[in-house]
This record gives sequence, structure tokens and C-alpha cells, in this order.
Amino acid sequence: MQFTISSIVMAGLASVAMAAPTPDTPTTGGDGAPGSFFLVVQSKDNHVNGCAVSYHTGAGLSDATIADCGPAPPKDFTFVNNKINYLNYGDDIPSAVNAQNGLSSYDNWGSVVINAGDAGSNFTYDLATGFLQQENGLGFLACGWAHNGTWQLFALSSQDAPILPNCEAVTVKRGCYNFDPNCVNNTF
Repeated sequence: MQFTISSIVMAGLASVAMAAPTPDTPTTGGDGAPGSFFLVVQSKDNHVNGCAVSYHTGAGLSDATIADCGPAPPKDFTFVNNKINYLNYGDDIPSAVNAQNGLSSYDNWGSVVINAGDAGSNFTYDLATGFLQQENGLGFLACGWAHNGTWQLFALSSQDAPILPNCEAVTVKRGCYNFDPNCVNNTF
């Protein structure tokens, strides 16, 4: 049996296309943990609309920034014991999202970090409001910031916090694929 170069290339492309994840194809993220999800970050006017990702800032240090979710974002987070755990530093390095209170760096809001080995902050979760900081019941904002102009996630420290012109109030929700149980419009 004889094959032409073009038929071999077409077969190769077809196999890659079939293997690419899509929202209709089950995937696991991080370490494949049950109940894992991606973090959806969205403003009311959809000016900010994406997924929280870890932006490397140093050895084991990362800020939470917002990137395009793409067709099948990795499920890199779990919510256990009021912690948003991050799965991609490896099994031996437990890490969680930490919403810093902002009282030492900014008067009204602080960084949200995803650092290796960080025990993280406590959060509550409700589908209507998304994640809120358990300590103060407040949410988040995203600002066009220093990381190559990407949106960066910050934690509100005051209900009266001014929202700067380069910032938007956002909700942070558990993201899912529409075939996942209880998934509605990619959140649950």
C-alpha cells in the first residue's frame, strides 16, 4: 500500500484535531482532582471576562492575573475547607489562593497571589455572588496593571474602596464545562 506525503500530513492533522480538548470533551486539570474547576472572572459589563491564571513573578511566587479562557481552560483549582487550592505546583507542594488584606500596601485593596506552599485565605462561595473573602465578606476587582498590561486580580479590603479608572469590580466563580453536572453557563 502506498501513501502520499499529503495523505500522511492530513492524517496527522486529523489526529491532532481530534485529540484537542473542547468544551464538550471531558478533561481533568491540575492533578485530575475530583471537583476541580477553573476560576471565571467577570465584570458586570463583561469588560473583564476571562479565567484567573498564575502569573509567575519569582521562585514559587505568582500573582493572580486574568487571561482568555480559551475553548477548554485547565481545571487547576479545588475548593476544600474554605480554601481555593491551586493544583499546578505538584502534589508535594500544597498551595492555595491568598487574598492579601491590603492594609500594608494599598489602603483599600490588596494583591491576590497563588504562591507555592501558601496556606491561602478562607473564602465563602455562593453561585450568585461567587467567592467572597470569609474575613470581611468582600469580593474582588481587576485592574490593568504592570504584568504586560494584563488584568490583575485584587482583593477588596474596604466596602468604600474607590475603583480607579483602570479597574473594574469583578465576580470570581467556579468554572465548569457545560457537560459537567450542575453546570449552567460555564459556572456552578
